[in-house]
Amino acid sequence: MLAVSPYGKVPVVVVDGNSIYESAVIGEYLEEVYPEVPLMPSDPYQRAQVRLWTDYVATRLSPPMGKIRKAEKPEDAKDAWPELHKALEYIERHLKSSEGPWFVGGSFGMADINFLPFIERLPSLEGDVMSGYPSIAGWLDAFHERPSYRETFTDT
Repeated sequence: MLAVSPYGKVPVVVVDGNSIYESAVIGEYLEEVYPEVPLMPSDPYQRAQVRLWTDYVATRLSPPMGKIRKAEKPEDAKDAWPELHKALEYIERHLKSSEGPWFVGGSFGMADINFLPFIERLPSLEGDVMSGYPSIAGWLDAFHERPSYRETFTDT
């Protein structure tokens, strides 16, 4: 595994024997290779917004989720819960004021794709983590309704 993914994570895309790993980087690669299906907005400011949200996932949402998921005892994660809820409150405020359910520019795109693995895992955490975040829940519902999601997602 480490031969193709030095981080030891999936997904990994191998092109001509060369590995591309890390989800956000793979997304940017696919955007460049398949421009006929754009996932990044054409507007430079909105593209910057996508990159900011991608950074937010990596630096604000993922760390507390990782602490909580890896905690061997509940008290090991007690400091991560407020951090997680602070991140979720920020996301909730943004989605509540956005155009439609999507993160950037009112259209489904790369920012939404980058958030999915993390938001999708929230219900697996202890308690009803999604409670109090109706815009996030609505975003997830809208994602689940997309044919591209339904055709590719499996429960296994």
